[in-house]
This record gives sequence, C-alpha cells and structure tokens, in this order.
Amino acid sequence: MVNLKGLAIFVPHPRELIAPVLLLVVFGLAIAMHPPSRDTLDYTLDLLRSMLKDGTARALLATGAGLVLASAGVDLSVVGVAVMSGVLFALGVRLFELAPADIMLLACLITTCVLIGSGVGAFNGWTVARFKAPALIVTWGIGAIVLIIAVGLAELMPRISSLSGLMNADASGIPIANELADLTSDSKLLALLASALFIGIPIFLSAFNIGRNARAVGAHRISAMYAGIRVRKTLLATYAASGAFAAGAGVWLALLEGKAMTASYAGLELSAIAIAVLGGTAMSGGYFSPVPIVCAAYFWSVMLSLLQGPDVPTGSLNTTLQAKAAEALFALALILVSIALGRRLSGDTVTINIHSRIGGKA
Repeated sequence: MVNLKGLAIFVPHPRELIAPVLLLVVFGLAIAMHPPSRDTLDYTLDLLRSMLKDGTARALLATGAGLVLASAGVDLSVVGVAVMSGVLFALGVRLFELAPADIMLLACLITTCVLIGSGVGAFNGWTVARFKAPALIVTWGIGAIVLIIAVGLAELMPRISSLSGLMNADASGIPIANELADLTSDSKLLALLASALFIGIPIFLSAFNIGRNARAVGAHRISAMYAGIRVRKTLLATYAASGAFAAGAGVWLALLEGKAMTASYAGLELSAIAIAVLGGTAMSGGYFSPVPIVCAAYFWSVMLSLLQGPDVPTGSLNTTLQAKAAEALFALALILVSIALGRRLSGDTVTINIHSRIGGKA
C-alpha cells in the first residue's frame, strides 16, 4: 500500500490559504465589475501593475515582520531602517549622478543599502539574543535612533557647499531623477520583483534554514536547542534578514515616491505586522510562510489601487484620504477574518515542554 503521509508537506496549513483566497476574490471582483468604458484586458493589466507597484514595499516589510514574529519576537525598527536606506540610496544617486543605464553602479548602491540594513537588524538580533533584552523596546529604540540619523543626513547634507546638486533636498526628503522613478512602472522590473517575492525569497530562506529555524525557536526555544538549533545564531539571522528586507523596501519606496521620504511612514511597521498575521503568521511564534504574506500585501495593494485608480470620480477623495480609506478597508477585513478564523490565526504551537528541577526528575 502506498504511504501518502509524506505528501503532507505539500498541503498548506489552513491559515496560509486565507490571504491568497482574499486576494483572488477581490481581484476577480474588481475585474468583473470594471468600468464598461475600459477594455477588460487593459484594465486587468493596469490593476496588476498597480498591485505589484504599490504592494512590493509592504510585502518586503511584512515578510521581515513575519519572520521575526515566527521566532516569537518583534521588530519595530523597520521604518527607521527603510527611511535610512532610502536616504542613502537617494544621496548615492545624486552624488554619482546615476541613471537607469548605470545598472552595475545602481546594483552596488542597492546592495550597500541592503547590507547596512542587515547590519542594523543583526545588531537588534545580537542584543536580543545575547542580553535577553525585550525585543519590542530594543528594536523601537534602535529604529528611532536610525530614523533621527536619516533625517539629520537629509537636512545637513545640502548645507555642504561641495554638494551643490543636493541643495533642493530638505528634511522632508531627497529627490531623485525622474528617469529612475519611472522604473517603478516598468512591467519587466515589476515581474522580476514579483518572481523574487514569490520564488526567490522562499528559496533563500529555505536554503539557509532561516525560516525553519525561526519557526522552531518561536515554537519552543528549549526544544529547538535540544534539537541542535543554535538559538542565538538563529535570532541574529532572523533580525538581519528583517533589516535587509526593510532596506530593500526603503529603496523601492524612494523610487516609488520619486524621493527619499523621511516623515511619511509612521505606523508602517504596525501595518506590516498586521499583513504578516493575515498571511498566516502566529503572534505566538512557530508559524511562518512567505508566499501567503506576499499575497496579503498584494491584497492591501489591490484595495488601494481600486480607491486611487483613474476610474474613481475626481474630487471624491484626495490622495491622503484614499490611502487612509484603503487602510481602513484592510483593517476591517482583518477584523472580520480575525473574528471568523481567530483560532487559525492565533493558534498555539504544539511542542514538547521540558521541565527541569534541581534534584528532581525530568
């Protein structure tokens, strides 16, 4: 008789199906109810491009947030890291006068930003693992410091006379060339980013066992240690990966906005955590899967696209209210899903509890 138990690893957990189903339903309804004046194929492609364009940064942030949550931690430094990465990217672009044709230089600059973000994340992980410091306090404090440094760079750099090209930068942001900002609408680049989110990141996390080890540590740290997993090394890698994802999000946001913003991302770390939870990550740790998290981020992006699209009546809502309305709809969806499927979103992990007593039996 054929043993089919091994195929269980290919069957997703019910919590991992929530976000993909929501995304498919909302996307399908949007296409079915598209304006009669628009061609169905053109409308679908525009909505898809808008979804990928607006959802990439939040998908990266939420993936990092979910990875840390899986280890039973939390990372509130991601906004500071994202802002710092965006500022460094904008400064590098302006200093070296980079253009879309300078692919190698742009790749080096982005890699540098990601490495710096990963370094900040690694410091978070080292502090939490080495000193058993509260992750919430440590990451929030480090994020605040990094954010202040980024704002200071954006404000002080233009005052240096030798950097005349940066004179139009201020504390609100550092503009970059329009040619680079236009890259966010390139269909090939969007397809490449989507492939990286759905395929590349899961392969990377699996190749280095980061996701598996983070889930084991979050499920039960002592059990993970007895299973041969190095807890400190796992936490270091987990927070470092979160910092790297946040840095990548900061670069994309700078391209998306046309400048590195320094004062517009407050609360983004909390929405990233909410997206991760909707993507099946348990707040108690032990559960994590990157693909559903990306689907949850794109679900938020689809709602934003529907409210900010060209088919929305002009003057009905300004840009700020449209973004807030999308956040409100996402929050409402998360509340409804939490009420209906609360057990599946916040279920405890099943682990072996190890009790040690001095002079007693285990």
